[in-house]
Amino acid sequence: AASSGSGRRRQKWDEEITARLIHLVDPITGKLSEPRKRVDVLRALDRRTQRLVQVSADDEPGNRGGQHHQQQHVTAPVVCKIVDKRVQYQQERERKRQKKQEQAGTGSGKTIELNWAIDPNDLGHRLERLAEFLGDGRRVEVVLAAKKKGRKATMGECEALVKRVMETMERVKGAKELKPLEGQLGGFATWVLQGKVAGS
Repeated sequence: AASSGSGRRRQKWDEEITARLIHLVDPITGKLSEPRKRVDVLRALDRRTQRLVQVSADDEPGNRGGQHHQQQHVTAPVVCKIVDKRVQYQQERERKRQKKQEQAGTGSGKTIELNWAIDPNDLGHRLERLAEFLGDGRRVEVVLAAKKKGRKATMGECEALVKRVMETMERVKGAKELKPLEGQLGGFATWVLQGKVAGS
């Protein structure tokens, strides 16, 4: 139980977030804000009831960079959201309850990040990984977001991407939707899928 703090927690909170600039997720539209200074956002929070939570990976933008990786890691904005501590506490309790119920053979959780205008080859590789994780009985959070720069996906492309993810899940025997798609097509959205649990 003692290890359930920040050492085991996958998301960074408040001052644990190291990026200088962040994009905030609009809770109504699911769209990302212009880059804002993390320190300014933290100053504006009511710390008694609110928390800043990082929802994207630190190193995703600069993952290929060799010499440039460290610089990009520091300067590239990350995606964050402001959450109500009470709501988050209730969600975490529910998550733990679900984890206990599905503990046998689920393995560790995985995250797959997709952008709505993803290259078809890249999408194919990521869907293969999704099928592999689900086949292993893992819980997979699919994070979908729009790139700040570059081509924006059409609504038809967004719907087609959701369909491809659903088809991939349906091809894995025993896989199911643990938490429905939440967010906005073309904006920021999350989707939680679960591979077949041993013995179920």
